[in-house]
Amino acid sequence: MRRLIAYAFLIAFCTLPALAQTAAPQPDPDPVKVALSRDIFDLTTGKQDIQSRMAAVQQAVGQAVAGQAMPQNQAANAQATASAALSGMGQIMQDLMPQLREIYADAFAQRFSLEELQAIKSFYESPAGAKLTADLPDISREAMQIVLPKVMSQMIAQRRANQPPSSAPAPLTPPAQEGGQ
Repeated sequence: MRRLIAYAFLIAFCTLPALAQTAAPQPDPDPVKVALSRDIFDLTTGKQDIQSRMAAVQQAVGQAVAGQAMPQNQAANAQATASAALSGMGQIMQDLMPQLREIYADAFAQRFSLEELQAIKSFYESPAGAKLTADLPDISREAMQIVLPKVMSQMIAQRRANQPPSSAPAPLTPPAQEGGQ
């Protein structure tokens, strides 16, 4: 069950970059492009309240677990596991935001031209861009509330299908009573 919670958490944050990936060394990007990229990060990601985002993920995981056919004690254990895993993560992510900002800034500066970065920044400064930035966390949460139960249901079914019969728990039997009964 802990593995399912971990998968659910990873799915919820699939929009974050794969920080552990190593890429071929790139030349230092243009400082003007990096500065524009930092502005874009600040307009899109830097204003997000990571703590509330983590609470939304926790809520989505809890709803997904609650929607699964499992004994009550397993559901409670799964929700407690998710809560424990996510409880400190918001502060950790908040602490990592300056580093994440630089990672994004470098990545944007390497992938986009100066003109593209200016257009992206202009969009996010526009009313439509500001609305997208403001509404996207709610949209993502709503999408996860729909998708996560389906994903978890399929993962549980797959896990059950892949378990060999010998791994099933033995049925509980009452202990033999003394006196030959």
